[in-house]
Amino acid sequence: MNRMPQRNAGDVLSWALGVTVGGILGAALLIATPIMMRQAAKTGTAATTETATATPAAAAPTPAPEQASTSAATPADSSAMAAGDAKAGATVFASNCAGCHGAAAKGGVGANLTTADGPKAWTDAQMITALREGKTPQKTLNTIMPRFTAAQVSDTDIANIHAWIKSLN
Repeated sequence: MNRMPQRNAGDVLSWALGVTVGGILGAALLIATPIMMRQAAKTGTAATTETATATPAAAAPTPAPEQASTSAATPADSSAMAAGDAKAGATVFASNCAGCHGAAAKGGVGANLTTADGPKAWTDAQMITALREGKTPQKTLNTIMPRFTAAQVSDTDIANIHAWIKSLN
C-alpha cells in the first residue's frame, strides 16, 4: 500500500515539473522568436541591398573624378528606394506585418493590403508615411496599427515591403 501513494506522488511531481519547464520554455520561445526573425530579416536585407546597389555600379562606366565626387553625395539607398526588392520585402513582411495582415497580405486583424486603392496604388513616400505616422492618402490608420521607427524598419525595408505588396495579385 505504501508503494502506490509514493508512485502517484512522484507522477504528480514529474507532471508539475514538466508543465512548469514547458511553460517557461514556451514563453521564452514566444519572446525570442520574433526578435531573432527581425534580426535575420535585417541581416538578409542588408546583404541583398548591398548586392543590388553593387550590380548597377559595376555595369556603369567609370565616372570622371569630378563626377565621382558628385555621385558620392547621392545616397546609396536612392536606387534601392526607387525599385525595392520584392524578395527581401517578403522576408521583412513575414517578420513584422504578417501576424496581422496575413501571410499573403489579404487581411486578418489588419486590413487587406492587396486592394487596388490600397498600398499598391501608393508611392514609396506614402508607404513610409503610413508606417511611420499612421497616415495614408485617404485616412489616418487605427491606433492598433504600429508606428514603426527607422530603427525597427528602415526606409529600404519599407520600399522592399512595398515592392512585394505590388507584386501580389
